[in-house]
Amino acid sequence: MKPLFCTEEKQAVFGSTEQVIRTVLDRYMGNSPAESLAYRAYTEDCFKCDTLGYYDVDFDKIFPEAQEGDYAYAFAQYRMTEDLSSTFYFHSRNTTEIYVNGERCAKTVMWDEISDEDRQVTIPSNLGYNSIFIKCKKGTLGFGFRLGPLNYKTNTIEFYKAFAENAEELGWNYCGPFKGDIYPEALQGNPAMDAWWMPRPYSPVMPNIPGHSEMYAVSTLIAEKDAKVTFCAESEAEMELYIDGMRQDCGTESLCTSLCLEEGVHAVAVRLCNKAPGCFFKANVKGAKIALPDCVKNVKGEWLYLDSPDEKARKGFDKYHLYEGYEPEEKTYFLCGGNTYLRPVLESPQFGRLNYPNGVVLYGLLEAGDYLKDKDVLDYAHEHMKACYAPFDLALWNRDKFGWACLNHKIMSIRFLDDCGAFSAMVLEDYLKYNRDEQIGNYIDYVADYILNRQERRENGMFYRNVSGYALNTMVMWADDTYMSVPFMVRYAQVTGDNSVMDDAVNQLLCYKEKLYMEEHQLLGHVYSFKHNKCNRVPWGRGNGWVILSLTELLKVLPKEHKHYKDIETFFVQLAEGFLKCVDEEGMIHNVLWDKESFAEASATAMCAASFARGIRMGILPADLYQEASERSVEALKKYCIDEHGNVYGVCRGSGYSFREDYYRDDLWCLVNDTHGTGIVLIALIEVEKNRCQE
Repeated sequence: MKPLFCTEEKQAVFGSTEQVIRTVLDRYMGNSPAESLAYRAYTEDCFKCDTLGYYDVDFDKIFPEAQEGDYAYAFAQYRMTEDLSSTFYFHSRNTTEIYVNGERCAKTVMWDEISDEDRQVTIPSNLGYNSIFIKCKKGTLGFGFRLGPLNYKTNTIEFYKAFAENAEELGWNYCGPFKGDIYPEALQGNPAMDAWWMPRPYSPVMPNIPGHSEMYAVSTLIAEKDAKVTFCAESEAEMELYIDGMRQDCGTESLCTSLCLEEGVHAVAVRLCNKAPGCFFKANVKGAKIALPDCVKNVKGEWLYLDSPDEKARKGFDKYHLYEGYEPEEKTYFLCGGNTYLRPVLESPQFGRLNYPNGVVLYGLLEAGDYLKDKDVLDYAHEHMKACYAPFDLALWNRDKFGWACLNHKIMSIRFLDDCGAFSAMVLEDYLKYNRDEQIGNYIDYVADYILNRQERRENGMFYRNVSGYALNTMVMWADDTYMSVPFMVRYAQVTGDNSVMDDAVNQLLCYKEKLYMEEHQLLGHVYSFKHNKCNRVPWGRGNGWVILSLTELLKVLPKEHKHYKDIETFFVQLAEGFLKCVDEEGMIHNVLWDKESFAEASATAMCAASFARGIRMGILPADLYQEASERSVEALKKYCIDEHGNVYGVCRGSGYSFREDYYRDDLWCLVNDTHGTGIVLIALIEVEKNRCQE
């Protein structure tokens, strides 16, 4: 077998297990640096986006005076982190054309008029910012368009305004109606913007909210060195000045105070009381600079305005808005001025993204940080998770108010276990072992409610999926869902002390065995269809890997006196025996377990090795049979799947399902550094090395 990378350009990883772990860690963490949420302005009279990421633009409603034959336009930009074509769902009953970067790439066809269904359109995109211009001509059947992502959970694209006056604010510009087609004149810059385009640029002055007599103006003071700073402000309101949460001075109509600030960034908040309608506020500073935090992007002015009586507001933007818990219905919000809100946006391609492959990566990071006694790795993993759960209530509030949260897309509209379970299991792992962070409370309760109370179940309590439109999976149970549920459930039972949740996890695995287990092969089919009442009887490598890994997660904590402990242990031993027969001479597991002509696959190999090592250490599997196999597998991973730079090769892409074995053998393909593989490879290296150290 040849390495899965070009040996002329790259060499296999070398060194001790610790060195290999660090090489993989350095590559992953270096390519996925910690990033804060971005915060951007959003004007309320912009197009609304729904919870699935769709813009349903009704120009008939926006322009009720429009006549048949009139034109209206929408214009925005979007940002890509690589050169990729993007696929959208699109529908319009009128004549509509889509232009990207000045080139027409899609238009309505006859099918759009007679069908209610969206169709797919492919939009070519370049690295960086791309412009999208949509031209609509009013027809007999309507005036507008619908546009949304092919998969809002994995292919989310945020749209930003494109004109200089409000560039990079969230949303679209639009204009109309026009008696004739004025494209491309409609894009001729500032005069056109002034004449036609909506929403109008907002004014960054203190907003007036009827019925409210208290507001905070917040920003930061940046001192380039230790210095005496003079802060002066004017307003018709009574003012109280807070620096880093500490009250400094007060005044009516004017306020002026001097203080010594250390070099660095300091939170500043001014409480404004009994403000009159149209009340103004302005401030100037000597010895330091007023500037909004770096995470606030392309917002006009130097201040944000917070309608709140809450004392937390005095701590400033970051502390109040992101890391302080609250109930969503009680949450106030920041304004940039007028009816323009400040909204959080997740723009990092990897860090802080909530999905189940990242949950597996985080497991690997936590295990590696613990094994290496490396606090930096543990802190990185914690901050990655915190970037998801800390703004959870804020995301809920944004979803409920605006329709689309711009972050935590999966958790905002959960439809499957893999939207929440594997990632949230690691939030609990981090909580149990390293960071007793009480901020996880609302987030974890929300996830637990979905998994325990809202996920579809059969009569025997077994999870399955009954949602159409996802790989045609109506009424199907997937082997994958054992890992999307059981690791979370066993940790939730530990945190809450609720033994019924542990019993539920046991029941899931036994029910899945009943439907998927092929006794003659000691392996599992990937899915069971309740539509056909059949198991597909194809032992996909990673699908079986999810199950055997979930069994080890349960066996680590399940009391031996549990009435079904022996059943779970027997299931694990049977599946381990089935896996052992499938390990090839090199130590690799193949994508179709019993077919060594299918490609050797890294994530299944790692799951197999890790589970063998855990089984030996738990005293369930005999070391004389399984230790050598597990060591051979991790050596194969080093030799064939990990290069000298820590890149991980041979990881099967995310799978749909089929009753055809050749789908798994021929239609799936391998990826480099796919997050399905990175974390479990780290876990395998660690688990096998622990056993070596005990020899």
